[in-house]
Amino acid sequence: MTDHPSEFADRPPPVGPPTNLIPPPSEPVSGLPTEPAPIFSSSDVHASASVDASMGARKVRPWWGLGDVAMAVPLIIFASVIGALLATPFAGVDDLTDADQLATSSAILIGGLFAQQLVQGFWPVVVSKWKGFGPRRDWGLTIKPIDLLYGPLIAIAAMIAAGIVGQAVATAVSLADGNEASNVQILSDAADSPWLYALLFAVVIGAPVTEEIFFRGLVMRAFQKRGGDLLAVVGSSAVFALPHMIDTTVDGLAVLLSSIFTVGLVLALVALKTKRLGPPIVAHILFNATSAAAAVGWISF
Repeated sequence: MTDHPSEFADRPPPVGPPTNLIPPPSEPVSGLPTEPAPIFSSSDVHASASVDASMGARKVRPWWGLGDVAMAVPLIIFASVIGALLATPFAGVDDLTDADQLATSSAILIGGLFAQQLVQGFWPVVVSKWKGFGPRRDWGLTIKPIDLLYGPLIAIAAMIAAGIVGQAVATAVSLADGNEASNVQILSDAADSPWLYALLFAVVIGAPVTEEIFFRGLVMRAFQKRGGDLLAVVGSSAVFALPHMIDTTVDGLAVLLSSIFTVGLVLALVALKTKRLGPPIVAHILFNATSAAAAVGWISF
């Protein structure tokens, strides 16, 4: 056989994709991940997906949860300690090894409170912006003029409910001294202190705003994602009561925590129904303002 050019040698190569590839399936392949369902209903959260490039996992916003609540606990405790230490030079304490002097110093107390409230309010905002849509969309962090009308009504309802529950528990445990169930003694002790107004600001403004963002924002919605509305209301109210523990008798602590738990229930129900934090923030401010004014003797019941 002699060599001669092939009849196809002068033809250009074919243009276009290869035809011997397996065509893509027209239906989803079983076993592959599909788009997850929204965590809340469409009326609560506008869900959208984001891909974590480092993990290759699909996540749905908002993807904050109870883990972020747990992470907040050591951060808040650490901030409180640092705040108290920074306030020590202004405490006027003669002996820094005297635990009683340190515990009763208004300056140290304020330093710890301010630092605690800073982290308590700042951490949920960071988490919401990082893992969600921001606190306004995630939790309804807005205040409207109508809240100035709702707030007093909610505050009165919380006072009545807490009073009824507290009295019932006090009767059940035969509590003789009502002061054992009070957590506003720090205000009474600071009545003649130059730090009184700073302490009042922390109690009346700082605590209500940051506690609502944390407890009725991050904590309640994290519980809601985990187990629905009932767990959200009860769980967030229980978590809300725990930081209010004081050094008192067992009976006094039972009455105090039951009362605060009841207040938490009222505020959580309002936040759940209105889907906003404005009404409970205003109510919480008025509730604390009334208690603080009574503690320093400005009003009496």
